[in-house]
Amino acid sequence: LKRLMLDFDFEELEELGLQDEAVLDNVTIRAGSVVEALSPALMREAEPLDSLPVGQLPSGSRALVLGRAGRRLRLHHYGGHEGWVSCIALDGTPLWRLLIAPPAGRGATVVRRCQPADRRRLVVIERECFAEGEANLSHWLASAPMDNRTFVSVVEQVSDAGCTDGSLVQGYCAWTCRGTSGSQPQSLYILSLAVASAYRGRRLGQTMLNEVRQDAVARYPGLLCMALHVRTDNVAAQRLYERNGFFRVARVKAYYIDCDGWEMVKELGPMRSRPTDDDLVSQLADLGFARKEASRALRWSQDDLPWAVRILTGNVPQLGVQQELCLAHPEARMLDNLKDFPTAIQAR
Repeated sequence: LKRLMLDFDFEELEELGLQDEAVLDNVTIRAGSVVEALSPALMREAEPLDSLPVGQLPSGSRALVLGRAGRRLRLHHYGGHEGWVSCIALDGTPLWRLLIAPPAGRGATVVRRCQPADRRRLVVIERECFAEGEANLSHWLASAPMDNRTFVSVVEQVSDAGCTDGSLVQGYCAWTCRGTSGSQPQSLYILSLAVASAYRGRRLGQTMLNEVRQDAVARYPGLLCMALHVRTDNVAAQRLYERNGFFRVARVKAYYIDCDGWEMVKELGPMRSRPTDDDLVSQLADLGFARKEASRALRWSQDDLPWAVRILTGNVPQLGVQQELCLAHPEARMLDNLKDFPTAIQAR
């Protein structure tokens, strides 16, 4: 009986028949909606009730609706799972409530994990956006299923019916969570972000960054920062990242075949909440630095004044092409609790 309370019942399915839309308390749930679990819900890998379970979502879990079939919903859970759940229990009790509904009468823009059907479209987008020597998507697509810290997410226009065959994919974001060997990840690194030219100017890049951050933090709440590299001549991309809270922290020589790269970092909750020494903030303010920027530099340097000055002045080591984000630079004067930071922060 407990299992049936978490999973839609065959007899009820036959009695109600397949519906065009899922309905909870007279509220229509469509693709693009955000829902919250009212009680534990069993997620399966496919729509049929005899398909394999992929996990049980606890009460309070939030998820994005990718599609529907009758009163079964296909969800992307920010904790990493993707699969099918039921809207209601056997006794008719709702298992989910609607938090955010997409605009009526048009498809919704959603961010979800890459599926095999997406790959052909993703290759087209990559070829449009990157030079041949910068095309690494095939490697990330191949490694993602075997690496529980590396993922490829796509942004897609989903019809009201929840069709997700890859034909409406507008962009992708490859990302990974990194830390030293054997440790919990401490940084979210954006491997690649691309939007097809026909869909630029719609804030899809910002949408993907936000969704990927939520997904990663749900998996690893202790993440300190997001990091990425961008071409120094790609001003439009730099502006996108700056609008989303990233700061340039190191110029990396020859990071790309024909161009230097900026390493950019964005603070996440644990790093943003670090206390700083007010006296040190005042000393930096007396040197002419804005107090807000001084506080940030001191958070990053753990109140190490000389390194904070280097951050503020951009006087950081030229790191060269980096193979691993979490390797300490030999010039860095490290504090023990900074050893798992990304390279750009370690080298302060």
